[in-house]
Amino acid sequence: WQLPGRNGTNLQSQNPALWKAMQTVRSGSVETDAGVFVYDTISCKDLQIALASTADFCRLSGRTTLDADAPTSWYLIHHIPKADIISSQLAMGKSLAVILLILTVLLMPLAWVITQFVFRQRMRHEQLKTRAFVDVVTGLANRNQFMDQLEVTFQMARRFGDPFAIIFIDLDGFKQINDAHGHDAGDALLKEVGQRLERSLRAIDLVARLGGDEFTILLPKVSQRTQATVIADKIVMALSQPLWFGSGTAIVTGSVGIAFYDTEIENSTKLLDRADTAMYAAKLAGKNTSRFWEAGLEEHTSAYTDDDPKNT
Repeated sequence: WQLPGRNGTNLQSQNPALWKAMQTVRSGSVETDAGVFVYDTISCKDLQIALASTADFCRLSGRTTLDADAPTSWYLIHHIPKADIISSQLAMGKSLAVILLILTVLLMPLAWVITQFVFRQRMRHEQLKTRAFVDVVTGLANRNQFMDQLEVTFQMARRFGDPFAIIFIDLDGFKQINDAHGHDAGDALLKEVGQRLERSLRAIDLVARLGGDEFTILLPKVSQRTQATVIADKIVMALSQPLWFGSGTAIVTGSVGIAFYDTEIENSTKLLDRADTAMYAAKLAGKNTSRFWEAGLEEHTSAYTDDDPKNT
């Protein structure tokens, strides 16, 4: 009677899902195609208590009991149309987008600072790593890297018997060029020497600048003199060609010493000393040549000194 023109229309027929829920649970919400219905049920006893009234609502509503479980007298239903829900969601989405945009703008400087910090730390780490293991003049491995790899190879040989050899090279006549033309020319010459050494070796070999005009080479899987001689001859020939050093060319040869691993050697440093001794033997033999380490060779090279001008 409150909705003219809708006589005979009831909630049960119009919204069966809502009606079913209302018969099961006293309050709640139900989502339908028409939107969301939020409902609550009030008995005559609930109404009397809520209004603090002495009126007999149960009697007025035709009920004869104040039992809370008695049939419901009233349903309070609030309808939220689907269009309103969509509009609310869109508005919330826009608000979130604005918030995210504001946060992005505010956090961009912080993100930039963090990115720069991480980048600089990584660059610093790479620089420290380079300084620790790479020779800055030639780009070859430096003493640290060579000695680490030599120790690893030495221990593998002791455990598994893998053969290897090392080569010690000292440039003949480098000191005169460095003194006459300056350190820049000397550095350019050393870099050229390093490149020629790399081109003379196998991919598995490691060449390093030990310091000054001294170079060392690690030769894995080399056990025969013939193998080492082939490599040493290539090195001697490569170094005997004119070298470019910035303002001209010069002839700088190399004295090459070779030592093989054997089980009698106590440590990797001893093996390097043997190659060094063989290198001095090559210098005594007239330079621009190679020599292998042999027992008793130290006695013949002990009097050799770089301080003697004829030996530089």
